[in-house]
Amino acid sequence: GSFPSGGGSPLTVRGVNLLDRFRTQQISRPFLNKKDSDIAQELVEEIAKEIRKKVPSMEIRMDEEERQTNLRRETPVPYLAMQNAYPIVFLLLRARDIGYDLSVEEAAQGSTRTATFRFRPSHLVRRPTYELEWGKTLISFQPTLQTAGQVNELMVKGWDSQGKTKFEEKATRADLKGEGIIQPDMIGVQESSLAQRLEITSDRPVQTRQEAKDLAKNMLRRLTQGLVEARGKTIGLPDLRAGCKVNVIGLGTRYSGTYLVTSTTHSIGEGGYTTDFSCRMEARTAPQGGQS
Repeated sequence: GSFPSGGGSPLTVRGVNLLDRFRTQQISRPFLNKKDSDIAQELVEEIAKEIRKKVPSMEIRMDEEERQTNLRRETPVPYLAMQNAYPIVFLLLRARDIGYDLSVEEAAQGSTRTATFRFRPSHLVRRPTYELEWGKTLISFQPTLQTAGQVNELMVKGWDSQGKTKFEEKATRADLKGEGIIQPDMIGVQESSLAQRLEITSDRPVQTRQEAKDLAKNMLRRLTQGLVEARGKTIGLPDLRAGCKVNVIGLGTRYSGTYLVTSTTHSIGEGGYTTDFSCRMEARTAPQGGQS
């Protein structure tokens, strides 16, 4: 809490993600010629072993049907090393690198609780969507158009330890156009200013050209997703949290669209219950009122 010179004394409550419970013991381990979903399975088993020491009644597993589907599209990673890291943290970082989403779904039956890990491509994740209209359910909205950090190409350089040769792979904005990611021309920004910008990454361990290409695409995707970011406030929505989507309307042709929520703050005060959120644009929609 705090005690300001005027007004009431606010009480602030902060918490950690439920995944923090699975941060148990740091380990080191190499993974040789394994697919990412098999690596995830091995790490989840490691987490389950440690959790059962504290909570014997808790069952931890992966969604097996989803894992088998993933394995059919994945290719083996020649070498991946985990150095003195928590398995859950390593898995979260790996998911980010390869464009996957990691979540846990819990269920209880009697005295037994089951935690099912879901490890899947981000574009396959279905998230709840809320429609917020400026002047009605949307109280305030401050979008930021960030072109300074945008690039047109991203290159990843690697080293072939068997062939003893260097290699490099590029990803361009054209590689992402089929994914529905916001492009500068969709919001009235000329791409010519980005055409000569190339970012080079050489400090990430990659063993094959395909791994380098995938990493280049994922890194470029994360940069591109930050083109339009915003902070907003709406009437209180208890279920609005990171990972949800909001469809914002009434802001004209540039900023009306679908945004992915990255963080939320829920407040109760003299003005009632409100939810502040941060987000990034994922798709632009036609305006429904307001000025561009």
